[in-house]
Amino acid sequence: AKARAVARLVWNLALLPWCIVKVARFHADVIYTNSSATPVGALTAMALRKPHVWHVRESLRMGLRVGHALGDRMTNRLMNGSRALIAVSRFVEETALQNVSAPVRVIRNGLFTREELNGLDGRGKHRAADARMIFACVGHLMPSKRQEEAIEALSLIKGDHPDARLVLAGSGEKEYIARLKSLCARLYLEGAVEFTGYV
Repeated sequence: AKARAVARLVWNLALLPWCIVKVARFHADVIYTNSSATPVGALTAMALRKPHVWHVRESLRMGLRVGHALGDRMTNRLMNGSRALIAVSRFVEETALQNVSAPVRVIRNGLFTREELNGLDGRGKHRAADARMIFACVGHLMPSKRQEEAIEALSLIKGDHPDARLVLAGSGEKEYIARLKSLCARLYLEGAVEFTGYV
């Protein structure tokens, strides 16, 4: 685990000069980081003297069992240097940001009502009557990411949308993937859920 942490740190620091050059070309007014797992956005903002907003979606130690690339103490210092932080839930705010004094705002991920969902296609436009719904979960397949809930959600809408499909894109432990496939079989969704593996 320690070797992986060091490799992640080296990779993050190696990306930094490239990110600084790329972002400087855009003349960005604000730099936004969409995960607490990497400090590259915060370090780029610091180098370019731009305001930084950090969108924290995970409590790394509790759910993913990985640490911050720069360690908790340095990451907290970077977060405190951010203009603002967004947490996706009170739980994330209380667990991942408990040692952060910068302003935190809780903004939950958007959810559709059944009526809104029935009226949209994959591009957010009005859905044609014969269009299929295709949902995707992209990321490592692991219990803390709760892909089984996506499978269960698919089973709930199958009555209204028999052609609906779910794509699970990502690799994971064989035992967990077997558990997901077993759930698909129990819910009669074997043909409706696609496991792509790592993409």
